[in-house]
Order: sequence, then structure tokens, then C-alpha cells
Amino acid sequence: MRRAKVYRRADILSPMTSYEDPANSIHRLPWPSDDPVTPRQALQRLRARCPVEVDELIEQLPPDADALIWRASSEVLETLPTPWDFTPWRRLVGSRKLALDLTVGLERQAIQALSEAGFVLQRREILDSDPPRVWWVGQADENYRIRLCREDDEPTILELFTPLFHSARSARHWRWKYLQNPWGRRWISLAETRDGELAAHYAGYPTPFVRWRDGTAENLLAVQIGDTMTAPEHRQVGLGWTSLLGRAVRHHFARFGREGIAFYYGFNTGKIRNFNLRFIRGRWAGSVGFYRRSLPLEPTRRRHAGAARLELDHLPEREVDELFDRAGPAYRMLVRRDAAWLRWRYAECPDEPCFFAVALRVRDRLVGWGVFRRHLHPVTGRAQLRWVDAFISTEVTQAVGLLIAEALRQPEAQGVEEITAWFSPRPRWWVDALFDLGFERVAEPDDLGLIYLPFDDSSADATFLDLYYTWGDSDLT
Repeated sequence: MRRAKVYRRADILSPMTSYEDPANSIHRLPWPSDDPVTPRQALQRLRARCPVEVDELIEQLPPDADALIWRASSEVLETLPTPWDFTPWRRLVGSRKLALDLTVGLERQAIQALSEAGFVLQRREILDSDPPRVWWVGQADENYRIRLCREDDEPTILELFTPLFHSARSARHWRWKYLQNPWGRRWISLAETRDGELAAHYAGYPTPFVRWRDGTAENLLAVQIGDTMTAPEHRQVGLGWTSLLGRAVRHHFARFGREGIAFYYGFNTGKIRNFNLRFIRGRWAGSVGFYRRSLPLEPTRRRHAGAARLELDHLPEREVDELFDRAGPAYRMLVRRDAAWLRWRYAECPDEPCFFAVALRVRDRLVGWGVFRRHLHPVTGRAQLRWVDAFISTEVTQAVGLLIAEALRQPEAQGVEEITAWFSPRPRWWVDALFDLGFERVAEPDDLGLIYLPFDDSSADATFLDLYYTWGDSDLT
């Protein structure tokens, strides 16, 4: 049996490195682009023997034209309903090329409209002009189109999910994650065939973050990448950005990666990781910190400190929020672990077995909490206690053993043989506390790692060196 790699403390406290040169890592629109070209060069790249250039919508295209170039005036654009409907253009252009000559600020609307009308976006040209303009060159696809998810898509999505991920997902889970999320609902882009068959799926759900700078809290909204999948019979369509998954991703970024979204992020491995790094230009933030501790635990004593079960259905909201505001700056950046987050993420999550929580108090003051869940190892059958989440004030790190001991006394933990957990390499004081409790970091069994993609956050690369995350920050608990 292959032994798991054991990481020394120095291995996990060294700075994380970016997958690419940090100087080139910030980009508002994460799509391949060329250096600025002149309009003549753009025309040559279009390879059109007889392009037709129009300034307004037309009803008929000359039969000898190989491409249609639309330079929309601001007056014409103001007359178009939002979102734009380019479906008539697909019939008009046929098998020819279509190039949209637009101001940079209109790219997102154009990408969403072209994708939903069934166009495959093949190239982006930045025109050397003042003010800056951009060309999006595409071609109609009569077999597929991209669209936003509707609520009645749920059964089809779940039907595709089961064979691809080798596990069933309940309708209740799907609704909780994508319809009942307090920060945004149904952030999903789908690729479907001409007959309405689901071919590819790219989903995300918004997540609130807080980052502290010089003692000041900055609220951020990010997108947790959710279920990414393509039906096997449609995987040979296109390559990279022209694949069905790539087209769904581009549509998602155009529709949901709007102003105010700081970054996308997710925990993945294998082909999806390669897709994110190569085509979406994601950043690699390191392998998941996987920790393990065999039982029993040594007794922990701390005067005036005690732990007790925390009922997730009846949270002391004021105390939880005050703890986050008081202790949060020591974590630098993390998901906003307030009462609203705990309620949605753990109390309302319909999965089985249910999560349970334990609170740590000093002189009746809440100073920390942990979330746990029972798990049976699929191979060995051993009962494990998953330490899913934790938020602890720095003043009581020596008493964290009380928190775990109380969790082990709960009915859900009876008979467990070890504790497993995910924790980031930052902050250092938390990693030190884990080692002091006897935890060891080992290789994550599925080789999962954290990937992120900055949008409107110019300091995202530095930010992710300070990110605190747990198992509960993923959708893989």
C-alpha cells in the first residue's frame, strides 16, 4: 500500500506561488487576446474576400459576401432591448463569419448575446483606435447554443450529474445551493443541443468574503465554482474556448463576472484543473492542506474555558457576529463566517449526515466554534470525524482541544477512529495550533488544489497568500 506523503511544518508555511508570472496575472476579461492591431490587419485576419460592413441592422445579406462586420453606432445600440437578441443574425449570416466592432465596455453584453444566439466566438481582436475598440469574430453553430439555467432544468441537470460524478445529488441539495443562496440564485450557464438536450453545464454560487487591510474590513463578493460537466457524447465538440464547456464558461463570465465580483475560485483536480489553468487562465494557489489525527486525544485543560454543543438551528446570532468582527482581522481574509453564513451553509444544508457544531466559551463569552460531520471511509469503512470548519479567537488556541473533545462526546461521533480536516497554510498561528494538537498534514487523497481567477481585484495574487479556508469553503464536504 502506498504511504501518504507527510509534510513537514516548513513545507506548508513557505509562501504559495502563482501558476503564472504575477506581473501578468491580473485581467478583467480572462480570454485570449492579441496585441492591438489596425483595422486593416483585423480585416486580413478575418480572411473575407468580400465582407459587408454595416452600421445598423440589415434584413438581407448580399449572396457574394463571406462575412458581415457590424459597426454599431451608439444610437442603434440604445434602441436594442437588453439583453440583446442576435438570433435573427444567425439565420442571416448562415455559414459566414460575423465580426462585431464594439467599444470595450459593451463586450459582456455582446458575448452573452452571441452565445445565446448560437454563435461560436473564435477570436478577439483589440483594435488600435481611440477610443479603444474590440472585434469579436464568431461563426454560427446550428447544433448548439448557450443559455441561462431555468428552474425547470433541475431534473435534467441531476440526471447528467449522477453518472459523471458517480454519486447522486438530491433535488433538495440543488435547490439549497442554487435557488436558496442568499447572495445570488441560479448562477448557471448551460449548453444545449438544437433539440433541447443538455450537453454541458457550468455553475457557480456567490460567496461573501472579508479582507482586512490596516485594521479596516473590506467586503468582497466572489464566485465559488460549482458543478462543471460535459456529457460524454458531446466532449469532442470544439477545443478549449470553442468547446461546449468553454463556451458555457465564457457565457458565465459575461453574465455573472460583472463589476463587483472580486474573483472566481474552486477546489478541483485532474482534467478540470488543467482546463482552468490552461484555458481560463486561472491561478494555482497550492494543494489542499489535508490534516489527520488518530484517536484518542490527550486531555486538554484550560481554566475558565468550556465547550458545549452549538445548535445550528438556534444560533446566538449576535454573539456569532460579534465574534467574527472581533477575531476576524487575525485571519486577514476569509469567507464571512457570521450567523448568516453558518445558517445557510450548515443549518439549511439538506445533506446527510447532518452537520453539528460545538462552541467554545471563556467566562460565558463566545470565543470560537467548530463544525463537524460523521463520515465513513468508502474503502476501509472506518468511521471518521470530519472537522469541516473552525473559527477561533487567537486568545484561546491552547484550548482548541476542548472543542474537539466536546465534539467527540456528541452522538454523531461515537465510534470514530480518527479526525480529518482541511485547513489552509495561513494563518501561521492556526497551523501551529494544529500541530500542537497532534495533527499531521498528509497528501490529499484526490490531489485537490485551490484555483482562483481574479476579476476586479488588482491585489488578488497577494490576497491568496493570506487566504484562510476550510473543508466547508468547498462543496465537497
